[in-house]
Amino acid sequence: MNRVLVALFTFCFSVHTFANITLSQNRIYFGPNDRANAVQLRNTGGNAMEYKTSIHFVKMTEQGQIIKVAAPQESKDELAAKMLRFSPKRGVVPAGGKQVIRFSLRRPRDLEVGEYRAVLSIATSIATEKPEDVTLKPTLAYNMPVIMRHGDTKASTELQNSRLVMLDQHPHIELTQTLDGNRSLYGNYTVVDKRGDVMGLLNGVAVYTPLSQRKVLIPLNQVPSGDLIVKYQEVSSFGGREEAEASITL
Repeated sequence: MNRVLVALFTFCFSVHTFANITLSQNRIYFGPNDRANAVQLRNTGGNAMEYKTSIHFVKMTEQGQIIKVAAPQESKDELAAKMLRFSPKRGVVPAGGKQVIRFSLRRPRDLEVGEYRAVLSIATSIATEKPEDVTLKPTLAYNMPVIMRHGDTKASTELQNSRLVMLDQHPHIELTQTLDGNRSLYGNYTVVDKRGDVMGLLNGVAVYTPLSQRKVLIPLNQVPSGDLIVKYQEVSSFGGREEAEASITL
């Protein structure tokens, strides 16, 4: 019984502690002229944390789900992993300490114009020197999209089929966001009423090629009593300036 209690205590304590790793950014972006980037890991907890990094690939469904896949869906994704260099790939961040992971991009001379993507996984857990403690360590993985663009990439978008829906008795705006071009989209949604009051927000919405559209659900803070306007704007710091708007008549 005592061993069970010790194991349970260790697990619960670890779950609370390993979440104290924070990242300086949630995406790594290389514009056409960028060759370097970096992300900082900060340990705000009271225990040393170890981390391990790896590269994997994902695909997006039209429902907006991100699914990990064993092999790249596009040849450009495979090239992304080959072009990307980063270090250190693993290490220990002391309590209250920081660690910078630095990235560099090596583009071949004959690289085709377009967007290249991969996902960097950073798995963190409490550092331990006792082998018998390994099985008790939960691991939290942070998955960071790595976006690399080369040459003249373009994208355009529209908001279609927007409507009010109720999910679990909470109001949402459901719509279809289209994508036309050779790069992905990444931006934020704002829903306002006719007075300009904000009724809903949804940040960090991506649409990845080769999709031509995806479903988006925007939660509202209350049931609207009048017409709404849905606004989408790309995040310029990640290489996009596209905007789109849709009106909903209720």
